[in-house]
Amino acid sequence: MHNMYPPHQVFDAVVFGSGLAGLSFARRLAVKGKKVLLLEKSKSLGGHLLPFERAGAVFEVGIHYIADTARGSHFASALERLNIELEPIALDDQFEVLRFEKGGASADEEISYCRPMSQFSEELERLYPEQALSIKKYFEALEIVWQFMRTVDFPLTTKKTLRAFFKSNHKLRLGKLAFQTLGQFLDELGIHGKLREILAVHHVLIGVPPSRVSAVLHMVVQRYYFENACFVRGGGRAMIDALLHPAVEYKTNCPAEIERAHDTTLAGEGVRYVVKAQSGEKYLARNVVWTPDPRLLEEVAEGFSLSAFLREKLRRVETPHALVVGYFATQKALEDYGLKNCNYWLMGTLDSEQCYLEQDLELLAAGAPVYMSTGSLRDPEAIKPDNKIGAHGVFQAMFLCPPTSDIWGGDDLDTYRVPESRGGYGRGYRLKKEQILKTLTQRIVRCWPALEGELVWCELGTPLTHRRYLNSVTLNGYGFAPTVSDLLWKRPGTSTGEEGLYFCGAHVRPAHGIVTALLNGVGLADSMGT
Repeated sequence: MHNMYPPHQVFDAVVFGSGLAGLSFARRLAVKGKKVLLLEKSKSLGGHLLPFERAGAVFEVGIHYIADTARGSHFASALERLNIELEPIALDDQFEVLRFEKGGASADEEISYCRPMSQFSEELERLYPEQALSIKKYFEALEIVWQFMRTVDFPLTTKKTLRAFFKSNHKLRLGKLAFQTLGQFLDELGIHGKLREILAVHHVLIGVPPSRVSAVLHMVVQRYYFENACFVRGGGRAMIDALLHPAVEYKTNCPAEIERAHDTTLAGEGVRYVVKAQSGEKYLARNVVWTPDPRLLEEVAEGFSLSAFLREKLRRVETPHALVVGYFATQKALEDYGLKNCNYWLMGTLDSEQCYLEQDLELLAAGAPVYMSTGSLRDPEAIKPDNKIGAHGVFQAMFLCPPTSDIWGGDDLDTYRVPESRGGYGRGYRLKKEQILKTLTQRIVRCWPALEGELVWCELGTPLTHRRYLNSVTLNGYGFAPTVSDLLWKRPGTSTGEEGLYFCGAHVRPAHGIVTALLNGVGLADSMGT
């Protein structure tokens, strides 16, 4: 056996995918003394964590800030188990500003998400006294759900969740919320008007409307924002570097396939799978961990298929809407234009439900809620002093996009990879991008007139960008949608039904997200037999 497969090619685990979950799983298993190989199909490690650079200006794609980083939190505990430290950069106590655009010469109205949560709650009661009782009930529910979720360990299983549920003093409340959407929850409380938008807007960025998103997931996310919100110095690149481990073998540009190991000698050593790279190399794996979209697993797995039950579960899951992202570099530091050390929401004419129904990109760019992430305010090192474009500030602006590719010039995703000379997206696609970028830029400059003439570089990333650079077949950078129908036991877990073959990452329960993906990787490594 060892003539055909040298000992160095036998691994306790082979990981497919180098996103946050794959990197954290591989590192945790290596910390425990196991032999791990990580394969990445793309040319760089990091997945959605990986920032990109333009002429010395760095743009964060997948990390905008992290919360609940205090000692004892799930996140802090995971870092300890990974044996890594990340340097936090605190955000202002007013860590997000919602700016309601009025247009014309009238001033915009601003409302801030602020710490502590009690201060934010009191501010909302002051602004909306007629809904004060509803606001109190809303924040009470946030606290109940939050305290419950902090008692559940990762990876999240039905058994763990039920055990924590039966220990809770709020079973009836939690049970009801588990089957409610955010829209139903807000309706029940009588929350309406502008207040409804303030409390629901974060799920525009998550990509699911209030009428579909799980109320429980909403409350976990919403409560999470008030806990020690911070940015990581160095952003996604720093997280990738911290998660790398010298004992893990990493291979990029390495598509591979999986098949069962039929040799009885291999079985005696606990080897279950043979991993065959397109380069011709073969590796033996006692376990395989798959972190991309679970629906893609069968494309590379020979000799077996997922169970009918799991296939049906995967068939039913929903995909969040994609985002259009505008990238901007400014001549001066962002403070000089009146921006704060926080993130912004530009609240337009379309509310958080309407923007999921709108199919006109121009109207979405002009009226959907826009999320602005002001990276260089939080991390000045995001821009090299000698950058070629003369930039001293960078920010991003994101809004929802219909989940289809035909609005960009065609309904075949693969045409985006084809040169224009051979029928790929061409002039029409570029003109669409230019028009949307112009509309988005005008809207931002209207809110901050000091930015007029100060943009030294700007670009638009369409959902097709995810297809090209991240191999995302769903046009977005998320896992499955956090809807009621995709929650907890209805969502795929880490088990595939095949011994030694596991799912991990943003597509498995409970939902997508930076902290969740990290916890899934660490939790799986600690729970998996090797």
